[in-house]
Amino acid sequence: GPATAPTPKAAVAVWNLSAKYTKPALQHDLDEIDFVPEKLVMIKSRSESCSALLLYNEFSLAHALAVSIDGSQGLLDHSADSSNETIQAATWSHEESKWSSEDVPTEVDGMFRNLYQKGWMGLSL
Repeated sequence: GPATAPTPKAAVAVWNLSAKYTKPALQHDLDEIDFVPEKLVMIKSRSESCSALLLYNEFSLAHALAVSIDGSQGLLDHSADSSNETIQAATWSHEESKWSSEDVPTEVDGMFRNLYQKGWMGLSL
């Protein structure tokens, strides 16, 4: 029969993370709060902070993570830059083709679009 279309992966953009984060360290902290992603891409943007792109198979999981960590302190290590005192997170809407926040850093959005184009999102464009 015809191949069933793959379910698109759910993406979460996370920024204002501590610049000290390595991929294993972030993976570990996400594991601690039960949000291990299918794929994790670290993006070192500026010296004082870093960002990450997380892919999940379930939108509900991605959404729950974003809600849990957006504006949070303590769940994940945040940037030492005093102007960015909380972690920020946003989810990608496949229906609306946009992020849930207009503040997603350009480098995270760029990485997301790059992966999207390569078919990593489970969608071929």
